[in-house]
Amino acid sequence: MSDDKALQDTFESEDLAALVNDLLSELNIDCENFNMLKYFPWKTKSFFYRHPDNTGKTPLSLRMFVESAKAGRWLYD
Repeated sequence: MSDDKALQDTFESEDLAALVNDLLSELNIDCENFNMLKYFPWKTKSFFYRHPDNTGKTPLSLRMFVESAKAGRWLYD
């Protein structure tokens, strides 16, 4: 998996929420300004549509967590 791949494309929302909480905690990232609503709901590609409609939602990537861990705070909200 690429560091820039949208995690929402790989994980279900409940699993990703748990992963986000664990990463923020384990990497000691100040998450005061982290807003899960910026990243969800994330619509995945369906049988009837070629492309998902993620209008207004930001892809959440591993690179975001790495860069935020270096800074000690969430950088993307």
